[in-house]
Amino acid sequence: MKRLVQLVTVSGLMIAGSAFAAEVTATKKAAIMTPIENMYGRVEVRQTSMRWKNANGKVENGVTSYRLLPRLGTKAFNDRLDVYVETPITNEARTSMYSQSTSAYQATFVALAGETFSITPYVQGYLPHNGSDLSSDAAVNFTAATTYKSVLGAIDLRGGFEPHVASGTEPMRSDARVVRNGSLALGEDGNPETKNIENREPTTMMEYIVGFTFTPVVAPKLSLSVDAFIDREYAPVYEVQSAESAESVKKVGYKIGDATTTDVVLNYAADSLTSIQSLTRLRHDGWYAAGKSFGSDGRMPQIEQRISLVHKLF
Repeated sequence: MKRLVQLVTVSGLMIAGSAFAAEVTATKKAAIMTPIENMYGRVEVRQTSMRWKNANGKVENGVTSYRLLPRLGTKAFNDRLDVYVETPITNEARTSMYSQSTSAYQATFVALAGETFSITPYVQGYLPHNGSDLSSDAAVNFTAATTYKSVLGAIDLRGGFEPHVASGTEPMRSDARVVRNGSLALGEDGNPETKNIENREPTTMMEYIVGFTFTPVVAPKLSLSVDAFIDREYAPVYEVQSAESAESVKKVGYKIGDATTTDVVLNYAADSLTSIQSLTRLRHDGWYAAGKSFGSDGRMPQIEQRISLVHKLF
């Protein structure tokens, strides 16, 4: 009887050990396979048109362009990590030809996700293609949000900021003022003489974000979002110190540039896989009070209009 009890005990321990080992093996396999099992794909068909005011004050309309944007990504760590690569196929202006010239990537990790506050670091940029370099923009998003509900619908309010650092595998190029024998060199036209130089110091930027999303009760599949992105960029400024015997490059400070972008997005979720989106983007030099449009002296902003159809493939 004693021996029978020993045999049952040993057999039970062996079975339990085998089950535990199988569970550990399955857990390890699932952890390794998670990024593959959580792969997803989507495609976006986009029409884009531009409008702006040139230096002569004339309003110009850009050529309407079309893009096909296939995206392949994967998620892990309970969807806190999201990594994807997007390869746009672009219609060449005024032709029926399409070309693929670059690939964009983004990796986002939700470090903290509370009911009213979140911290999300991410990296985005472009992959090398046809001789181009690898570029990256590393940032951390800090966002505070709250929701108000009424008889008309729900309003999600949000605000936050993002410090950015932009860099690449190839050196940046910029125009540096020439200082010759201790004095600023002037060209024949009386303007400061410049020289195009290479530098590897990254450009930094602080972006402030404020916005809201309204979802009406009568149309829960429809939402309206408005976001303002206020950017302050710090670009390094250099001087070329030129003497009779030698020439050197010296950083003398930073050039501060301000820009504001406003996105107005109307989104309709047709079902769980397909959505239709209209985006109107307004770009300003400086703050809203300064209001100059990009590349001109007028007060009309650069206007970008997008119409997109987004479909989830798997």
